[in-house]
Amino acid sequence: LLDRGLAQDVRLSVMDGILQPYALLEAQNIDGGQAEAVEAALQAELERLVREGLDRRMLAAALANLEFQTRERDYGSIPRGLAFGLTALSTWLYGGDPAASLEVGELFASLNRKAEEGWFETLLERLFLHNPHGCELLLLPSAALGAQTRAGEEARLQAAAARWDQAERTALEREQEALLAWQTAEDTPQARATLPRLTLDDVSDAPAELPTREAVLGDRPLLYHPIPAGGIRYINLYFDASDLPEEALPLASLLCRLLGELGTAAHSAGELRTLRQLLLGELSLSLEAYSGVNAPETCQVLLCVSFSALDQKTRDAAALVAEFLTETSFADREALRAILRQTITDLEQQLITSGAQLAINRVMAGCSAQGVVQERAESFAFYQWLKDLERDFDGRAEGLADELSRLCRRVLVRERLTVSVTGAAPEEALETALLAALPQGRPAEGPCPLRPWGRRKEGIVIPAGISFAALGGSLLPHGGRYCGAARVLGRIASLSWLWNAVRVQGGAYGTGLVLGDQGCACFYSYRDPSAKRSLGCYRQTADFLRGFLADRPDLTGAILGAVAEADPLLLPRRQGKTADSMHFKGMTWEDRRALRRDMLTAAPERLAELVDCLEGLSREGGVCVIGSQDQIDACGRELDAVYTL
Repeated sequence: LLDRGLAQDVRLSVMDGILQPYALLEAQNIDGGQAEAVEAALQAELERLVREGLDRRMLAAALANLEFQTRERDYGSIPRGLAFGLTALSTWLYGGDPAASLEVGELFASLNRKAEEGWFETLLERLFLHNPHGCELLLLPSAALGAQTRAGEEARLQAAAARWDQAERTALEREQEALLAWQTAEDTPQARATLPRLTLDDVSDAPAELPTREAVLGDRPLLYHPIPAGGIRYINLYFDASDLPEEALPLASLLCRLLGELGTAAHSAGELRTLRQLLLGELSLSLEAYSGVNAPETCQVLLCVSFSALDQKTRDAAALVAEFLTETSFADREALRAILRQTITDLEQQLITSGAQLAINRVMAGCSAQGVVQERAESFAFYQWLKDLERDFDGRAEGLADELSRLCRRVLVRERLTVSVTGAAPEEALETALLAALPQGRPAEGPCPLRPWGRRKEGIVIPAGISFAALGGSLLPHGGRYCGAARVLGRIASLSWLWNAVRVQGGAYGTGLVLGDQGCACFYSYRDPSAKRSLGCYRQTADFLRGFLADRPDLTGAILGAVAEADPLLLPRRQGKTADSMHFKGMTWEDRRALRRDMLTAAPERLAELVDCLEGLSREGGVCVIGSQDQIDACGRELDAVYTL
């Protein structure tokens, strides 16, 4: 479908942790007039795959990669115990064996045998070609349907209200008053005492060490983290891109999405994807930015290539990574166009379904150089750049290929590289397979040119009935700074005030106050039915905190939560990545210990000193609201500029 230009993206997903599992095959962003052609193309391709058989090498590679992930059991920020419990429920809830989804055993040996016997072709045929329990659904966008639905709901509510007599109205008003009183009432000491909890004595005043040995690999700096990783090596390659001008950041971000997806001199794109699955556990490329603690005005920008591999596959994995870093061809215009469209589709979905982080990024760009990188590389500014490129792709494709090649020659060179390895010690094979393949070049020169944009108050219209509202900025102009006590105060603001005011009473799915160690803070709401109301709640935070702290409350819960948030349980991959971030921020273990002690000794009077800076932030901070046209219109003078997705 992508080759024929019938869709911008195609996805196959399986929802299997429910009573009635289903598979969903989606063609996204098709031309409405091409629906029949898309359906025919899907049918023909499924029939061909069943008739001719799946590519055995691709199937083996997919199984190898899935087995790696299944045995690695890396659930990101989710603790393994919680993930295991949720996994057990996927079968246990419906009368199955709770251990069935936990053990790997001979599963993949069985699947590989079945692959040779044609089992997957039979499965494909049964699911999609001869399945009586299925449906086809065509979703068409409408600029008017949202308004029509809201108008219909408003009319329905008015008609219902018109039928109430005075007694019914009074009863409903009393019920609402009782609900509001219950929502705003504090839990009783007896109720709180029923919850198990730690004490401050249960928490060490020293954070867990993240072992790092600074050494040299070949002639390049090496950060080695000797952490048992179960026979897996996690490797991060950091290329210094701090001298890139702001306008070059979107191009660098697009480059991260192209490397590993396009063909090289030795392998086609399809062959490269198969090799990736055979040799690598995971692969990701991204632009990252690191500011010093309470230093938002500048940052270090790094193009990071992260991959993992079994110890015995490290040499071949490193050689493959070196191949696409140095030999990728950008000449295939249609492949470039397809990835460009897929990236646009992904960002559109993020803005509509997960806009909170993108709203935060937009606000942070106003007060920190790190925020500028995030906005230009992964948020709305990046989306705008991609859309401009798509509109004139045919005219810019040749120049784009040249720009990407020049950027590779500038940034992906030995002189800009710092290597990080977590797990078994790096072998000479890593040096010979990777470093030897990288070209010579020039190191990053001069100070980072990026600077914060300054305060902005913006709205972004999306086709959705909900909103995401962010308000924030730097604490430094208001006399504040990032510290342990500030983290405790942010925890209190999030759970004792915003949770009730924005989530319970306001109906948002989520809310909070996030603090960055560069010295910035941001209020946010997630899937919010009233962005304007939430902005008002943010500005009432300081008044709430003054009243809350005046009663000298027990801060144990807030302190423990802040400590857990600052130092979560980390699996080997994230231990190495976190240690790398500390290195680039210039944060030592002693700095982390001082931060921990500042949290553990937080007292009401100490927190009260920080409330004024939070009030200044809420009064003078930048604003970004992502939501429907009605939501944006309701914000009125809160917003100076409005954009449309």
